[in-house]
Amino acid sequence: MKFRHASGCAALILLTGCTGVEPAMLGVGVNAFQQGVTYVSGVDSYSFQPARYDDTLAAALRAGDSIGLDLYSVREIDPKHSEIRFHFDEDDRLTVEVEHQTDEVTLVEVNLKRKSRRGMGTLYMRALAYELRKAEAYVGQWQDNADLIGN
Repeated sequence: MKFRHASGCAALILLTGCTGVEPAMLGVGVNAFQQGVTYVSGVDSYSFQPARYDDTLAAALRAGDSIGLDLYSVREIDPKHSEIRFHFDEDDRLTVEVEHQTDEVTLVEVNLKRKSRRGMGTLYMRALAYELRKAEAYVGQWQDNADLIGN
């Protein structure tokens, strides 16, 4: 669908609605389980998860394994910031940075090598949210309301 004017795009965004869990433009792939707030821009996805850093890092590793990604490396940038690299297909990679924000919020940034592989990033984010929920890693009210979001 093409718009001749920016106002057409703005109207689409305003009329799309919001689930209250994440931006509506994100799509179906993430919102079934998502507890935090996720933004997608080009080959990058940013997700603020209401979970502790150590729990999120462990879930990030399990999420890659759960969708068949090959673990290439895990690197500690500093004590509360790590980078995980996964490979898939022949030459594609998915890089995940997990970074402490507060005691109860962790930033997860996913970067793909190619824009045409954004679907893998969306699937990874869904797997991450599932792993966090399964491990009961969401803090406070977020874990208590997990069944309201998805199963």
